Amino acid sequence: MTGKRTLNCKASSLNHPSQIFFMIYIYMFNQPQSLEKKLDNCEMNRKYLDKDIQTLRKSNTDLKKEVNELNDMLDESENRKMNEIGRAENFYEALKENTKQLHKAEDELIKYGEADWHASLKRIGMDLKEGGKRRSDQKRRTRRGARRRSNQKRRTRRGARRSNQKRRTRRGARRSNQKRRTRRGTRRSTRRR
Repeated sequence: MTGKRTLNCKASSLNHPSQIFFMIYIYMFNQPQSLEKKLDNCEMNRKYLDKDIQTLRKSNTDLKKEVNELNDMLDESENRKMNEIGRAENFYEALKENTKQLHKAEDELIKYGEADWHASLKRIGMDLKEGGKRRSDQKRRTRRGARRRSNQKRRTRRGARRSNQKRRTRRGARRSNQKRRTRRGTRRSTRRR
């Protein structure tokens, strides 16, 4: 009896109409809120996804531009490289031709030089036979002397000349110095004429 009663009581407590109605009410009241939340979350996610899609599209277009620019640059560099290779080949060919001509000219020069050397040896032999050794020595001596004098003139600087002139004026030879200057001037003028 007692067991039966308890079972009946449990059944009655579960299947009570007010309790069932209350449960249905809670379910109906809570369900739309959860659906709205889900919808809001979906909307937010959609907005974020739209933003991400826009940024990705923009970055994609930028990347395409960069890729095109890099391809253009690569094509230009390839063309430039080919042009440079062509120029280098042309220069190499020209260099080969020039070296050939240079060797040819050197050979000719050696031939002519040997011929001139033999001719000059013959001329020296003729001079020796004629007794013109002394004359050639005299010529050489005069040349050496002239060279020495020109070197001495080159070595004396203007500053040194001026200091010498000042020293002369101190010694009291101003007048002779002036005369020398005037003489130099007249000589130059006569030479120019």
